[in-house]
Amino acid sequence: MKLLSLSIVIICALQLQSVVGYNPAKCDDRRSNGGACRKPPEDRWTFEKIHRKCVEIDFFGCPGTKNIFNSKSECENACVYDVLVY
Repeated sequence: MKLLSLSIVIICALQLQSVVGYNPAKCDDRRSNGGACRKPPEDRWTFEKIHRKCVEIDFFGCPGTKNIFNSKSECENACVYDVLVY
């Protein structure tokens, strides 16, 4: 019975993530460190999963990760979500 309840909670959480636009391909990828290239820096955003927030970074190009966004709102729309579990 506990396993069934846990399964239902997990399924509901996954459903909620997809409803609000959570993008696991980008948000679950490692945090960007600004890129390995040495182009002039540009303001970009990356999602810190452990803190569940988007942070601004100096982006030097060549991302090496999918977790890179052009704006804070783009990052938040793709990655920030709240799941209530009782």
